[in-house]
Amino acid sequence: GTQFMYYQLKNDNFFKENPDAEYIIYTFIYHHIRRLYNHQLNPFINMFNIRYKLSKGDLVEIKPVYKPLYSSYFVKKILNIKELRQMKKETIDFKLFNKILEETVQITKEKYPNSKFIMVEFKDLSDKKELPKREIKKLKEMGITVVKASDIISDITDRKYWLDDNIHPSELAWSLIIPEIASKI
Repeated sequence: GTQFMYYQLKNDNFFKENPDAEYIIYTFIYHHIRRLYNHQLNPFINMFNIRYKLSKGDLVEIKPVYKPLYSSYFVKKILNIKELRQMKKETIDFKLFNKILEETVQITKEKYPNSKFIMVEFKDLSDKKELPKREIKKLKEMGITVVKASDIISDITDRKYWLDDNIHPSELAWSLIIPEIASKI
């Protein structure tokens, strides 16, 4: 998700391993918005998401306080409901999402001053949502090149464009989208 990309780019090891990236391509699905708020993807998983919150305009990492507590399905379910409510309230203006991308763009400008940041947006099969046009405009103002898969593949929700997990684009989808990305760079 968005926060994991930010976490990776913040890490100096990423730049040591990738010293001369010309392009940073982020594949976005609307579900990544949900991941910004969920401590775990769902109550059946014990893996923790990297999460951030806004505090006085700055991004602050949220760390789980008492991990054994999170192994309880009941606790996870309550937290999941609370986090979804918070997400619905905060996605009115996408402040957290935009701040993470703003910081990410800043990091890439510092570390890779000549690189291009490209976001490929895929319509999420579970949510059937895409970012609102006003958010796309904000991303472009940040210097992000946005490629919407649904503008290239009109029937993007057709199963043939997705892997079996229904979350990640298939080889066929990428074969149609890559020429569009190439034309924008």
